[in-house]
Amino acid sequence: MDALVALAALAVLIAPFFLLGLTRWAGMFGSIALVGGAFEGAAYLKTGKTLSQKFWAFRKNHPKAAWGVILLLAAGWTGLLLHLIWR
Repeated sequence: MDALVALAALAVLIAPFFLLGLTRWAGMFGSIALVGGAFEGAAYLKTGKTLSQKFWAFRKNHPKAAWGVILLLAAGWTGLLLHLIWR
């Protein structure tokens, strides 16, 4: 199920750019997907757990630090969106 959610998220990130002819953006998100997939595969082969499973375990033991990471990711994505909205 995690893989299906990840594939759907990647499709949502890549497809609109590709369909609108913004191929560099599609390529950027595709590259991120390939690198992320490589790390996901390496983590699973080495530990038997996905990166998400490892983060969930980390969050259980370090909730404040995990929420800090989540908030920083949210700020980063919000910053990108604002950058694209306002010139």
